[in-house]
Amino acid sequence: MKTFNNGKPALAYLCFPYSSDPKGNTLKGRLLAIQIMKRHPNIFIVLPHTAVDMTLFGEFHERKKRHTTEDHETAETCEYIILSKIDLLIIGTEFKDMSPGMTWEHSFVLKLNRERKKQVSIQYAKEMLE
Repeated sequence: MKTFNNGKPALAYLCFPYSSDPKGNTLKGRLLAIQIMKRHPNIFIVLPHTAVDMTLFGEFHERKKRHTTEDHETAETCEYIILSKIDLLIIGTEFKDMSPGMTWEHSFVLKLNRERKKQVSIQYAKEMLE
């Protein structure tokens, strides 16, 4: 087993292209997170689709087709809060395959890293499973 963060507990956020197939990609993201957490037992991975969207909007079959601007602003605020607390950002795809949502998550973490002492490590899921 490998460790991250010198074996100290670490909070990670998994960037994954959820929006193209929310239900299917959430499952793929969950399975990827489980693989990584088994390989790196000191890491807990937050998936934004389960931590934010399912909390705010419910299971897939419960969701309205459309959400208000306020709903989206609330969700984005929650994601910014999580991103400001993590130790590790995990990119779940190749860089060239990043969705627009993944791009802003990555960009926000890069911005945080430029502005503060605490640095968020950025790693690719594929490399963490090697």
